[in-house]
Amino acid sequence: MYRRISCAANNDALRDLQVEMIDRFGLLPEAVNLFPPSPLRLQVLQLGISKLEASANGLRVEFASDTRVDPFALVKLIQQYPTRYKLEDGKRP
Repeated sequence: MYRRISCAANNDALRDLQVEMIDRFGLLPEAVNLFPPSPLRLQVLQLGISKLEASANGLRVEFASDTRVDPFALVKLIQQYPTRYKLEDGKRP
């Protein structure tokens, strides 16, 4: 089921999996929450973001070569909030 959730192509497919799981296993306890990260993953993929890394230092975003994110909007955001955002060259040790 984990693999099917991670491979779901859209929110409708996720909802179908949720219905199937409830039908097969009954309602899951709130502590077992398998679905919230997947809609975020779908949105990230649709925008052309290839990687998100969260750490104590912040959030790192890697863009795919075919990203739908407007680079000029990113530059404007970085210029408006230079202490909050920064642009790296993409080379990591």
